[in-house]
Parts: sequence; structure tokens; C-alpha cells
Amino acid sequence: MNLFRESILHGILASFAFLESNNLEGFIPEEIKAVTSLEVLYLSDNKLTEELPAIFGALENLIEFDVERNLLQGNPWTDVVNSPSLQSLKLSSNFFTGTIPSEISSLTGLTELWLAENRIEGSLPSAIGSLTNLGKFTRPLEVCVWLHWFQILFSHPFSFWPSSIQTRFTPIPTG
Repeated sequence: MNLFRESILHGILASFAFLESNNLEGFIPEEIKAVTSLEVLYLSDNKLTEELPAIFGALENLIEFDVERNLLQGNPWTDVVNSPSLQSLKLSSNFFTGTIPSEISSLTGLTELWLAENRIEGSLPSAIGSLTNLGKFTRPLEVCVWLHWFQILFSHPFSFWPSSIQTRFTPIPTG
């Protein structure tokens, strides 16, 4: 039984769905894309599993999406890059895999991108430097005019530290 589908989906008629910490289990149903007025969808701190459904292209008004601290897996980028209105994308503390594609540059309004504690690997695409609105990012960026904070806690090792990062930031010693 998918508690998300049975309990919640039919009740979402508004623009905002704050469903964090509701003990929701199972997968995120693809039918949620029918709620085209949805602007904010918070699903953090639940027990959601499987992969993200192909919903982002249909949710044209979605500006905030948070699925942190669930059990989600797979490559999240396949459909996420189809959501140009997205401003906040929080995917931390799941089991997401894959590499960040250069198509992420299509998310021009993105101000927050949280990726820590996943299995995302590879190099950071240079196209991410075009996201000049990005203010919070849980991975370092080459060109980000508003960058004032980032986090890389407990993440799969990346192989991307570009030389421009090394010259702009001084590492903070730990311990």
C-alpha cells in the first residue's frame, strides 16, 4: 500500500504541500503531476522509496522541491532539468546516483541546490557556473556570484576540485 497515494495525493488542491515528517511510505506517485498549481512540495523526513517520477516537466509552477532524508534512489537528473521555474532543489540524504549533467544550466532560477549524503559522483560540469543566482549549494562551484555557503558532509568522493576553486577559497581546517 502506498500511503502517499492513498492518504495525501487526493487532498492536494492548493499551491503548497508541506508533507514533511508525516511517515509517508512508498513511492511518489506520478499522478501528482496533475496538480499543476503546485508551487511548493516538501516531502522531507519520510520513508519514500524508489526513484523520482517524471513530474517536473508537468509542474510548470514548481519553485521549491524538498525530498531530503528519505530512501529515494536512482538518477534524479533525468527529469529535474525539465523544471525551469525551480528555485530550490533539496535532494540530500538519500541514495541518489549518477553525475550532475550539463543540462542543469537550464535551471536558471535555481538559488538552492542541496546534494549532500548521496552517491552522486563525477566531475562538476562547467555549465553549472552559469547558475549565478545560486546562493546555497552543497557542493563547491566555479562561478557563483552569490555563493556564501556550501556543504560536502558525508558525500561520495568527488573528483572535481577545479583550480579556480582552489584559488578563490581557503579550506577551513577540521579537528
